[in-house]
Amino acid sequence: MTASAPRHLRGWSLVAYWGDNASTTVCQDDYSHHVTPSRLWTGVSGATVPPPGPTPWDANVPGDPTSIHCAHTFFLYSWDRVINGWGYIHGTASYHKSITLGF
Repeated sequence: MTASAPRHLRGWSLVAYWGDNASTTVCQDDYSHHVTPSRLWTGVSGATVPPPGPTPWDANVPGDPTSIHCAHTFFLYSWDRVINGWGYIHGTASYHKSITLGF
């Protein structure tokens, strides 16, 4: 899945949903972490998200046994930094993909 607002991306987040309205953020990023003199950020391209590391995302959420016994739907949300002088003019765009995790 790809979140793109060529040169004007404000932020994105990937959220997992399952069961009876349970959810958790898998990963996210925003423009404030990438400010440059040109003020342009196109986001992350060609990367594994979330990145591997000491604490990668895990479907097993502590305290919620349903997190590993349900289908998951992943929503990718993104928004741009286009303004009209008072505020941002576009809302959040989203895309989702459902998968079943079998354990």
